[in-house]
Amino acid sequence: MFETEFEKPNYQQREPARITRKDYAIYLLLVLVGCIGGTFLFMNFSNHFAIVASRERAVVGIVTDQSDSGKGAQTFYKFAVDGTVYHGHSRKDPSLKVGQSLTVYFDHDDPTTNSPLECHKNSEENHRVMILCIYLSAGMAIALMVFLAIARSAKKPEDESSLIQ
Repeated sequence: MFETEFEKPNYQQREPARITRKDYAIYLLLVLVGCIGGTFLFMNFSNHFAIVASRERAVVGIVTDQSDSGKGAQTFYKFAVDGTVYHGHSRKDPSLKVGQSLTVYFDHDDPTTNSPLECHKNSEENHRVMILCIYLSAGMAIALMVFLAIARSAKKPEDESSLIQ
């Protein structure tokens, strides 16, 4: 009868992708830029809370919910200023239960800026993260310079025997 030859597909073996020195340099540079950006971001938060600390007020609020989903574990609360009810949230505090009262610190000029943590403490916390970002940036800059120096010295010189005729 009919004989048909089936050809087996020719799957070529590919070499695994290699990460080059240039790729490493780009990765290090991106991390460095991210660390520097984080430094300025936390510096802005730190300065904002330091300014708000001078005009913050305190009021008693009520815990409305505790959540472990979405943005992570959070405590939700509400409080009233001059007859207007405001809502806020912060990191979950296991010592607080729904319906329990808590002290809420808020910006007198903008009560939507609020926290159960005093503004000067928020400022200090953000300042510590900012300092960490600065150290990480410096470490990444040093690592990038060392890496580039090693990469530059590891380049192979041209074959000198080919130059001699």
